[in-house]
Amino acid sequence: MTNANFPDRGAYINDISGIQSINPTWHRAVMYWAGYMRRADWALDCAVMCKDMGLDAEKYFVLEQRYIVKALEIESYLPKRELDNAAKQLPAIPRGGE
Repeated sequence: MTNANFPDRGAYINDISGIQSINPTWHRAVMYWAGYMRRADWALDCAVMCKDMGLDAEKYFVLEQRYIVKALEIESYLPKRELDNAAKQLPAIPRGGE
């Protein structure tokens, strides 16, 4: 299987640097959370592309689950207002060269 047609994972996470935290103490955790959320988006997009091409997408579904678990770990200790703030900002940032 070739990855030539799949989106570049780096393009999905390059632009998250624009996300701002309310309290600078939480900035790193917010960035990690956003990065894992974008990695999960990438894995899901790749899985859908595999399915559309008739290929096995299990590898990408497993990656998506791994990234979601990491994001949920971070959510468990992030203050609610930081998480809400980051969640509002994340959709405004283009994904993977969109």
